[in-house]
Amino acid sequence: MHVRRPAETDREPDGRIGQHAQHDPAERGDTNDLSYEKLSASPETRTIGPEESDEIAVIAEGGTLKAVAVVAGTPATPVTLATKNDADGLHVFGLKMADMRAKLRAAGLREPTEGEIVTVRILDGEDEEMACQRYQVAPTGEQNVRICWWNGYGQIDYHTMRCVLSNGYDIRKERVYTADGYRTTGCSRENRLSLASDFVNRETMEWLSGIAVAPGVWMEQNYAFVPLDVLTETVTTVSETLSQLQLTVRKSAREIYQHQ
Repeated sequence: MHVRRPAETDREPDGRIGQHAQHDPAERGDTNDLSYEKLSASPETRTIGPEESDEIAVIAEGGTLKAVAVVAGTPATPVTLATKNDADGLHVFGLKMADMRAKLRAAGLREPTEGEIVTVRILDGEDEEMACQRYQVAPTGEQNVRICWWNGYGQIDYHTMRCVLSNGYDIRKERVYTADGYRTTGCSRENRLSLASDFVNRETMEWLSGIAVAPGVWMEQNYAFVPLDVLTETVTTVSETLSQLQLTVRKSAREIYQHQ
């Protein structure tokens, strides 16, 4: 089975994917000979910004699927999502908010505004709804940081951290002692960030806690995916009120500076 990463290379699939996986019948959908499973533990409703993108990965057996996006309160003119699929039944639906908004404008329909719901409906070959994923349109903030990571099913999940608590560098220097005193011969620095999510419920927090243990985590920056090393080792998923995920990460690539 083909699985993806932002860098467009392959990774060995998780053992839970495919026909040999063990699933609770209550957690998968069945209609006649077509069965499916969403390859993510993400909550039913997620947030997405007006310029952000997301992916929904579904494994289907016995047929093919397609996906359309519908804006709540808008006349029924669904926007068909781009789809990648393979011979093993993996379907990956791409929701690009900028493209969807452009198609709505071209059709003379209004674009979704902050707080409104965009519903992605996953349909079988007869246009019967098999599942859906809801997105609440969130504001675009200057401190938004889009994170993506390998989930437990071997696919990519996305979430936007809403606040940068701190951003700085860990600096290391190599020195020698000379007759004139210490002299720096080399220097490196690592970019370290502390990020915070919105306040979320327990279900969403359980899903986001997967970032801390994911084998691969990236940050979207200037239309590129930057590998991250997650330094956070403790995540609290249950509290008396809504919870906020705080992550400390550093960019995996260290910047090296040579001195004469």
